[in-house]
Amino acid sequence: MEADIYVGLDASLDETSLCIVNQAGKTERETKVATDPDAIRSALDNWRNRIARIGVEASSIGIWLARELQRLGLPVIVVEARHMRSSLSAMRNKTDRNDALGQRFSGYGVNGVYVILS
Repeated sequence: MEADIYVGLDASLDETSLCIVNQAGKTERETKVATDPDAIRSALDNWRNRIARIGVEASSIGIWLARELQRLGLPVIVVEARHMRSSLSAMRNKTDRNDALGQRFSGYGVNGVYVILS
């Protein structure tokens, strides 16, 4: 199956907002899960073979999640917070949901930052 969906994660200590969109930009799923790599992987199980990229904002939690999700075989990039802030600045309401929606731009030309994930 073709890798044709993108996932955005907005992580906090307890909970992570997750947004899955297809190449056309249509939201396929939005949910909140525990900030736990296994919980996130479980939430993505039905889409696993279709994931082109997962974007998570650069932060201590984001980098930890990226490392753990990469170990689980998921295609994760860490997105620089300032880069995402400019994408999100046009949004009227800053919410975890909108942050997760913004992270999906990781599939649309937003570059990741270099982080040693091993």
